[in-house]
Amino acid sequence: MREFYYILIFCFSLYYLCSCSKDDALVVILDTEKTQQQIDSVFEDLNLKIPFFSISVPDFKYRGTVYNDDNLIYNDLLKGVIVHLFFYSCGSLPDQSECLYKALYYINRLGKMIPVMDDIKLPHGCYDIYVASALNLDYDAVPLFNNSYARSDYVYNGIDYVWGEFKNMIIPITEGNVIQLKLERSTVSMLFDFKTTVGHSINQIISVSMTSPMSSQSFWSLASGIISPSESTDGKIHLHIKDKSASNFILPYSTDKPLELNLKIEIDGETKEYNTQIPIPSEKIFQFGYRYKYDVLIDPERGIKIE
Repeated sequence: MREFYYILIFCFSLYYLCSCSKDDALVVILDTEKTQQQIDSVFEDLNLKIPFFSISVPDFKYRGTVYNDDNLIYNDLLKGVIVHLFFYSCGSLPDQSECLYKALYYINRLGKMIPVMDDIKLPHGCYDIYVASALNLDYDAVPLFNNSYARSDYVYNGIDYVWGEFKNMIIPITEGNVIQLKLERSTVSMLFDFKTTVGHSINQIISVSMTSPMSSQSFWSLASGIISPSESTDGKIHLHIKDKSASNFILPYSTDKPLELNLKIEIDGETKEYNTQIPIPSEKIFQFGYRYKYDVLIDPERGIKIE
């Protein structure tokens, strides 16, 4: 019975959010499989129609590699997330115009896009669509956009922000036509692979952290999808460990000051701690949409080297 009330509270909260108010509230991301199954059940009981949108997102580009956008591989959007859709008149810029309609969609565990309250019902006309979401489930909120400025001043390290646009959508839409929304990455992916010199063995990577860009210096533009780079650091962010690698997302960062990597590791049965600087890219910016991969070589006698 208690779970039923939780579901009702969730639905009423989403109903409150489905307006283009000047000061949007934060939107809850479903962060447990159990909750996802409960919400899926509610939506299935309502027998809501599956919308005509198909959303995909590319992997990060690797640093130093030249890409042709036409050759990017687009993967399915992760399950169990909320996506924001903003509708503007064709040719109108979000930072100069009022949002006509806003919709929230939930992508369930089956990968289906389901409108939170109902299908979008738009008057006949021409629309430009902007999409924003956060893919990973480590945080309980996706960013808000102020309707007056179409920007989010609340962006954080550790969140995988994505953005996309679709211009000149004509309503009514031809029956059976599916609108494909291809998103872009708005954050930076950091990846570290750890290895040792010959004759030594990594038993366990205990913890990995790094200094992170100052989030208060960045904002996210709905018009361009760009998160403005920070120029200084503020605190640390923990990285997610998998086997002998560690990774996480940071905001774009532009400065001559290197970031620092902190490592606690068990090697040859002994626990050791290392600190080292992360090399700054030659262009002196950690660019959004890119994955920066580093090899970290550990020598118990000589220390740590990152390249």
